Amino acid sequence: MKNTILFIAGLLFIKVNLIAQISPKGWSKSGTGAGSYIMKIKANEGLNNSNALVLEASKENILGSGAVIQTINASNYTGKRIKLSAFIKTENVKEFACLILCSQNNLADFWENTSVYEDKKTFLKGNHNFKKIECYLNVNYNFGNLVLGAMIKGEGKIWLDNFKIEILENLPDSVQIYSKEPQNTEFEDSLVISADSKIGYLIENEQVIFTFQSTQFSETTDGMSGWRQRLKDHKIKKVYVAGDFNNWEPKNKQFLMVEKGNVYELKLPLNELTNNKMYEFKFVINGNKWVEPNNDMINKTQSGNWVGNNNLVLILP
Repeated sequence: MKNTILFIAGLLFIKVNLIAQISPKGWSKSGTGAGSYIMKIKANEGLNNSNALVLEASKENILGSGAVIQTINASNYTGKRIKLSAFIKTENVKEFACLILCSQNNLADFWENTSVYEDKKTFLKGNHNFKKIECYLNVNYNFGNLVLGAMIKGEGKIWLDNFKIEILENLPDSVQIYSKEPQNTEFEDSLVISADSKIGYLIENEQVIFTFQSTQFSETTDGMSGWRQRLKDHKIKKVYVAGDFNNWEPKNKQFLMVEKGNVYELKLPLNELTNNKMYEFKFVINGNKWVEPNNDMINKTQSGNWVGNNNLVLILP
């Protein structure tokens, strides 16, 4: 009888040990320092004694990050705003741990761009029991694959359980209306925009007056990363103008706008912008969130930074 009990106990130990070593189906290890982290499934260490996915730094003084990710087809979420939630437990996390939710095309930029989450509650540091955290993403058309998961920057250990994606709302439709005949074949109408269609500026009394009204815009990006967030989710403290005329400096104090009620304004003498007929520009929230022109804005042009991002166009008389 004793030998039987020992044999069963041994089998149970072997089973638990095997579970601890198996890589979870659908998940993989990633990050700029992936080789410095260990990924395991741990039995009875999740919520309510369920299994948990564990990621742990294997050494000290790690400069990079480690992550567990899963890549899925984004077609079910195209044109939607989605929320990713998960429960995370942390132990001795020196820098931070957070969720990952982004386009596969943006993943390489994600590792070092920790400003992608405006709400710092999505970051965990130190020691925490299981805590539910959330992050959000607009899944635009031509988005590609979707990456979800969690990461640690630097040293520490995290337990993960109960990942969940929810659809929150539909994004505004971006309908392309085509003419029946070719238009503007000699390009002479390219710089002709009516006064009512000019967004972001007006020209009067020998001045260029930049005007920013938050209700006219919907989204922001993080510049080169292309990461999109809703403008209304940001707390606006300052608004700058950046463009060809100031080398795209996002925090140039000479281009800090003045708040006037619900509108931000910046006036420049027209003779300061005489080198070119046309300039590209953008508004910058708090010096780091670049306001994205809406699809229906006439005076917009494609940005050279990221496919799908646009700049506003200033056309001088």
